[in-house]
Amino acid sequence: GVLIVAGPSVDSAGRAYPVAACVALNGADRVGADRWCDPASVALARAVAGRMDADTLLAALKTVRPPERGDVPVPPQLVWSDAVAGPPDRAIPAILAGAGTAPVSCGEPSRPS
Repeated sequence: GVLIVAGPSVDSAGRAYPVAACVALNGADRVGADRWCDPASVALARAVAGRMDADTLLAALKTVRPPERGDVPVPPQLVWSDAVAGPPDRAIPAILAGAGTAPVSCGEPSRPS
């Protein structure tokens, strides 16, 4: 599997596109995934906000330790952000359409009430 942190961005011509960082999941559990996704999402948010150029973003991502194998691996095909959680066919279009205020995060997904 792969962990992906993504967020919306806009180029100088005003065209929207996603910015993403990814790493091999390596059988990591939720804690291991969070240890990579949390700092990666902070770096990505800074880049999306224009506070980091591409080279600085890459350097920041290289300092984040890849996840290690865990006891209970993260289930496949789960996507969540600060506003959307669920299977990719539902969550990814909502995220790319601008749902949520932050890049996709590896924090606890929202639970329906």
